[in-house]
Amino acid sequence: MEEYVWENSSSEKNVLQTLLQMRASDGSSVAPSREELLGTKEVEDYQKCIVQLKNEGENEENLSQYKESVKRLLNLA
Repeated sequence: MEEYVWENSSSEKNVLQTLLQMRASDGSSVAPSREELLGTKEVEDYQKCIVQLKNEGENEENLSQYKESVKRLLNLA
């Protein structure tokens, strides 16, 4: 079975784009670097959940963890 790779994936690109747009709408004058965004706990948790979901498939636990990681990522939790 092929393992999902996060680096340069559409998921990684989309989360970076979303976070940059969120920061821009907050009025932040300095855009964080790609490395700064990818190094945040929220993005690392999201990455872990995406990889787990893609590699292990959908089950109740994986979907719940993914849901919570998205809420934290978007500051909804």
